[in-house]
Amino acid sequence: VLALFAVFCFLRRRQKRIGRPCVTVLVLGDIGRSPRMQYHALSLARHGCNVSLVGYPGAEPLEELTSCERITIWHLEQLDLPASLPFTV
Repeated sequence: VLALFAVFCFLRRRQKRIGRPCVTVLVLGDIGRSPRMQYHALSLARHGCNVSLVGYPGAEPLEELTSCERITIWHLEQLDLPASLPFTV
């Protein structure tokens, strides 16, 4: 959660310097296995927004996504939690 907040603050500061709308799309899973989120990111980029796509690495995202200059992909690292912690943490 703290890492997501730090990424959000960094991207927010970057938006103020660029001047064009900046959007962050947060995928709660593997980016490559989330076609709906990939299409949302592409649509926002086509409408003139700078898009930061944040999620876990895994399957390869769409070629259009990786070649678009208005889309930046940020990968999250998976946390290894001890087995003694409850599942909801």
